[in-house]
Amino acid sequence: MNDVKISIIMPVYNAAKYLRETLDSVVNQTFSDFELIAVNDGSTDNSGDILEEYNNRIENYRIINQENSGVSISRNNGIHFALGKYVSFLDADDILDKHYLELLYSAAQQHDADIVFCQYYPFYDRNLCIDQTISDHQYFENVGDLYGDRAFEYAMKLGLGTSGCNKLYRKEILKNSQIYFDAKSTYGEDMFFNWKAFLVSNNIFYIPQKLYGYRQNESSATSKYHPHLYESYMREYDALRLFAEKNNVDMEQFDKSVELNLSKRINSFLRMDIRERGTLYHKYKNVKKTVNKENLQQAAKACLSAPGENSNRSLYRWFVSRQYVKVYCHAMYSEARLRLAKYIKNKH
Repeated sequence: MNDVKISIIMPVYNAAKYLRETLDSVVNQTFSDFELIAVNDGSTDNSGDILEEYNNRIENYRIINQENSGVSISRNNGIHFALGKYVSFLDADDILDKHYLELLYSAAQQHDADIVFCQYYPFYDRNLCIDQTISDHQYFENVGDLYGDRAFEYAMKLGLGTSGCNKLYRKEILKNSQIYFDAKSTYGEDMFFNWKAFLVSNNIFYIPQKLYGYRQNESSATSKYHPHLYESYMREYDALRLFAEKNNVDMEQFDKSVELNLSKRINSFLRMDIRERGTLYHKYKNVKKTVNKENLQQAAKACLSAPGENSNRSLYRWFVSRQYVKVYCHAMYSEARLRLAKYIKNKH
């Protein structure tokens, strides 16, 4: 197989219900110089058969069959076998706009970008609505001046830093800096992968068009209970710090970015406290332990003192003043509201 411009890496595990939709969106791309690497991660449904159906429809196409190892190892194996100058990750139930590869690669070529990322559109099964009408006059936003941590903070502010999808990464950057997904992590591995990639990239471009369709479903990671989430994040932050030191990153700015990022995770930690099985009093004790973690206290204080609007300002004030009951009520209300919103969306 000849070298290609882009390698699309798609882990597949029991995705038969949506897989044809996803593969059709790859077939319909207006850009043709790409390969698709489908990593069949030990599927037990007919995903493997569906993958085989597309052998004659995608010119550069490889299917890698492996024992079930998880999405991170599947993506890492894809990186290892990728032939493209750039790599892009696709989930097996998501959908690409037909201009996705064309526009992202155009930006990468015009600006010699290390990373290009775009907006995404979330959708549910019952209200799939894809806007394929793209303006003839594209514009790209250079965030390269906000290199490293600041560029990553910008992506996070846009809500685009926590996913490994909707992006092109220069493969050379990933391999030279040994950037891979952490197979031990159950939540947040995409964010830390992105953070590392942003830290060592010079030219980063953002396309404001919604070109990646992200399917919402009840089994998504954000809907689940993740035990030991706080400990997992602390381990990831420690590994990230070692990576930053090794790559001569401005550590003062890095520490500020970590503190800001940690403050944004407080809501997630509180949700896990509420989702853990047990009595209401048990959940309250969990919340109290989280509030009393000193690094979270420092992060909340830093966020309160930062300029600009903050939708969680009340929570941070209660957190810093250790008003346990108010923080607990906020967490209970936040979880109930999230569940109600998902119930309503699934009904329509």
